[in-house]
Amino acid sequence: MFADKVYDSMAAREILGLHKFLEDWLTGRCANEDEVRSARPLSRFTDDFHITLPAGALLSGGGLWKPLRAENGRNPTFKINIKAIDQAARLRNGVSVWTYEEWQLNALNASRPGNGREASVVFVEDPTTATGLKWAHVHETWLPAETIAADAFDW
Repeated sequence: MFADKVYDSMAAREILGLHKFLEDWLTGRCANEDEVRSARPLSRFTDDFHITLPAGALLSGGGLWKPLRAENGRNPTFKINIKAIDQAARLRNGVSVWTYEEWQLNALNASRPGNGREASVVFVEDPTTATGLKWAHVHETWLPAETIAADAFDW
């Protein structure tokens, strides 16, 4: 997974790091063990984390990870590419909003195996994590079909 430019912010590194884990998880490059999930993805989320997927489904914390556990290693050719990471807002109470594009290649459970989505993420500051941030909320929407068609998916 490569971003379209070099990012040096902790939020950008957090976005890239989580998606690297997801790619490793789905391809089977990491073990399906409780300590792997606890150390890598689960510790990165607030207790009340929730995500709205591009088709509109809403999942929260445990509802996201329970089905994901069964997907470990089921898609050895899956790839994620994160592009266009930008800070949208920084609030005084330790909350920041970021946007990014997530491109997927060979996605098994998506309506299109080659797809792209735009995401907004709300981070809260948390000094107990490696990046000082925890994911509180994500909202994804599909990128327009013409945007997807213009990408060569050769990353």
